[in-house]
Amino acid sequence: MLSIDEAETKFKTIYSEVINNLGSIASEEDSKIQILNRIFTECLGWGFSDIKAETKHENGFSDYIFRASDTPQFVVEAKRVGRLDVEVAKRDAIKYLKLSGSALKKCNDGIDQAFSYASPNGLPLAILTDGLIWVVFKTHIPGENYKNKQGIVFPSLEAIKNDFSSFFEL
Repeated sequence: MLSIDEAETKFKTIYSEVINNLGSIASEEDSKIQILNRIFTECLGWGFSDIKAETKHENGFSDYIFRASDTPQFVVEAKRVGRLDVEVAKRDAIKYLKLSGSALKKCNDGIDQAFSYASPNGLPLAILTDGLIWVVFKTHIPGENYKNKQGIVFPSLEAIKNDFSSFFEL
């Protein structure tokens, strides 16, 4: 496992390469290969053996399920760059936004999709991302509808760069 300083250095390299190559990241698969796989493995220290891709569920296939000691921990629903949007004025800082609120209305379908893979399988956490925008949320809050709660949102890679320690610790 990388230290937070080593991980941040790796992230800055990935960030620079993604920003310089953004025009060639056109599909969901491009996002996965050029951004997501790199952030999760090179930066956050996940091993490829801990990542299960394209898991079949009753309602479709999840993009990633991450496991620790063979126990599923969270699901990641990936989208192509540009498919998601967070409607906030300041995009370079972490946000705590209501999942059903107006700022995330263009993420609602993806949030629902991630939830539909995570919740029936008892996964407590779900992530929706296109590689640039990251929405992290709990799938179960006792006595509450998860959509009435806030997610942790990084509206851009710059937001991650500016608060890398929060991203790393998630």
